[in-house]
Parts: sequence; structure tokens; C-alpha cells
Amino acid sequence: MMPYCFPSDPQDLYPGAPELQLHIIEPHQSLCFGDINVLPIRIKHDNMLILGYRFGRFAYITDMKSIDDSEYIYLNGVETLVINALRFEKPHHSHQLVADAIRVARRIGAKRTYMIHVTHEIGFHDEANKRLPKGIQFGFDGMKIEI
Repeated sequence: MMPYCFPSDPQDLYPGAPELQLHIIEPHQSLCFGDINVLPIRIKHDNMLILGYRFGRFAYITDMKSIDDSEYIYLNGVETLVINALRFEKPHHSHQLVADAIRVARRIGAKRTYMIHVTHEIGFHDEANKRLPKGIQFGFDGMKIEI
């Protein structure tokens, strides 16, 4: 994808290109970054398999259209969920809608859910939040949450 960073001959490395080392990430195989344990979860973006991530009782899932039933076991005990919700209406081929995200959050049993990766079609933040059930709200730029 970035031939200037990964040339077939290391002598051809583009001047100033970062020196990168690839690491393969596999679903359900924990990773550790310092003292942070990360569990990749398999989700789908349209029909393409991609990854969401669980960090203890926090999960970050974006660009998702669907999740297989078998993946929910890896999300048991998640209390805070950040998940995509493109808009309220008009289905999209690769992203879920608000109602879909609410169903996923409820199935996971998250106490707090923040919807991200939204379009302008959501409307004004305060008004849009009034349409959501308790414990679910839209995120915003610069938002900080404590987990």
C-alpha cells in the first residue's frame, strides 16, 4: 500500500520515509501495549472483515455494518461502548444506522454508549441526543470519557 515505505529492496527506501515494522493483528489474540491489554474483535464493513477493539470494560467499534453472533462472547462485560451510527434513516451498504447501533449496545449490555462516525443528517447534537434512549448519546469532537 505504501511502496515508498516498503520497497522490495531496502536500498530503495524513500528518503525521509518512516522506518516501519509490520505486525499482524489477528482476531481474538490479545495484544499488549505497555500495561494496556487489547483484544481485537471481528466485525464487518459491508462484507469485508475488519476489527473492533476491546480494552478491558471498554470497546471501540467503528466502520461496522454487522457483527456475527459468535463475536458477542468477546464483548461480555463491556460497560462503555463507542460505536458507529451513520444516521437515523436511509440504509447504507457498509455502515449501521442509529437503530442498529442501539440494538448492538443493548445486546452487549453496555451501561454507556457513545455513537460516533455520524453524518450531518443526524442533525443538531442536543436535539439528536433527545431521540436516544437513556445511557446512549452522540459523541462530539474533543469529547473525553472516563473509563
